[in-house]
Amino acid sequence: MTRSLEDLLSSYRAVEHKLDSLNMDAASILDILPLQPGRKFWSSTEIDWNDPRLQPLKGKYDELTEKHRKLSQEIGRREAIRDDDLPRWEAKQMAYDWLHILGDDGNRWLLDHKLTTITLTEKILENPNFLEEVV
Repeated sequence: MTRSLEDLLSSYRAVEHKLDSLNMDAASILDILPLQPGRKFWSSTEIDWNDPRLQPLKGKYDELTEKHRKLSQEIGRREAIRDDDLPRWEAKQMAYDWLHILGDDGNRWLLDHKLTTITLTEKILENPNFLEEVV
């Protein structure tokens, strides 16, 4: 059975809430405060998930982050279909997948090719083989 966009958004918010709670638990274990005073949650980027004290929580963190990523992608795809913009969404996914593969070198690659993520998406939209031809 296919889930509705509203169901996906609800699941996405629930996973975000679980991640926020897990981040708070991790911050408590590490005895750290949020980077921005007054904030009531901790960003995953503020937490070193390789710290041995967090090993009991790391599996759950990895599981939730993967679920969050998949839901985010499916929501984006569904919204693109709804908005009749699927080709642009697919091009954008190709661009970000490529940059993810490059890791820390992604920004340098964009600069070397005089591109931004937006212009890279446009190039892929115009020519789906763009990345193969440039590399």
